[in-house]
Amino acid sequence: MKYLILLIYIFASYFFYAQENNFDFYFKTPQPKDVEKIDKIDKSHEGIYYKKNDSLIKIIVTQDSIYIEFGIVLIYTEKEIDNNKKLYLSNSLLFGVVKDHGLSYINSNDTLYSLLLQTETIYKQDNNMELRKLDNKYYLSSKEKIYYFLRCFNFNANKLIIEDIDNTQNFNLIQKISDVNIVNNKGLSSYILNPTLSEFTNFVNNNGFTDLVEYYR
Repeated sequence: MKYLILLIYIFASYFFYAQENNFDFYFKTPQPKDVEKIDKIDKSHEGIYYKKNDSLIKIIVTQDSIYIEFGIVLIYTEKEIDNNKKLYLSNSLLFGVVKDHGLSYINSNDTLYSLLLQTETIYKQDNNMELRKLDNKYYLSSKEKIYYFLRCFNFNANKLIIEDIDNTQNFNLIQKISDVNIVNNKGLSSYILNPTLSEFTNFVNNNGFTDLVEYYR
């Protein structure tokens, strides 16, 4: 089905968990260290932010949650629908993709185009996520097994920049952190960072977060 190609493209354009290289970074504890955990995002940041150059992807921010909503374009020929026992058309809707729910579609030259919206949680208040604020930036520590993946949310007027650590560019910065352990698992080396607050601040100020994605409301 043609929509699978588009699905792969959309996931590749946003979900940046997959690594092509053979090492990655995690943090031993939620960051920044010695900064208190917060439960609320400032109300002024609430709203819907659309990804730059890709309006099918948007970030929804409330005071206690952050979600991503993205659209998957489904493409079927009429022949594919006729040959698929699960798919059928009724009342100008496409059924069989979502349980008990029809999708609107456009038919052009015997090809159907439909948009499927999906929502994923980026942040919510639970035991596996901690949100902290330093220098007007929000840092989200998400627990993966026993260590933490870190992401930065930088709100500026009507713009949101989601910042990640690009481990292909920032390897030299970990040498400035005094407490680093290396864990090897099936050929993958994970660097477990445990910076002091000053080391963390230095990491940030030296462009430790270089993988930037911009959204606008």
